Amino acid sequence: MNLNLTHEELASMITVNAQPDTRILEIVVNHPDAYVAKQLADAIAEVSSERMVSVMEMEKVNIVEPGNLPTSPSSPNVKMNVIIGGLLGVFLTAGIVILVYILNDSIKNADDIERFLGMTTLGTKDLCYK
Repeated sequence: MNLNLTHEELASMITVNAQPDTRILEIVVNHPDAYVAKQLADAIAEVSSERMVSVMEMEKVNIVEPGNLPTSPSSPNVKMNVIIGGLLGVFLTAGIVILVYILNDSIKNADDIERFLGMTTLGTKDLCYK
């Protein structure tokens, strides 16, 4: 098909699944161009059917149906990515807030002076801004 792909790149695009309780193989091709993915799936089905006949000593292999031209991309799933990103953001923010609260060892009131320094306070001054 004159594609500028290495063997490894082509193999990473192709998935073959055996359907349970049948002798049917499903060929899935992931490629950015839907038309190229369909052509690849059809070509692989044709070549592999010829190869199976010679290797397994069969009369012939039938192709049940040609490759389907997808109408929508299989990935990325934008809605799912946004939901996962939002949840991760919420959990990360909550973790940072909790960590900052736990690690904050500054003195805020007279009780903190007695607890951390072991000293009693003689007086306090409340600041009110009006």
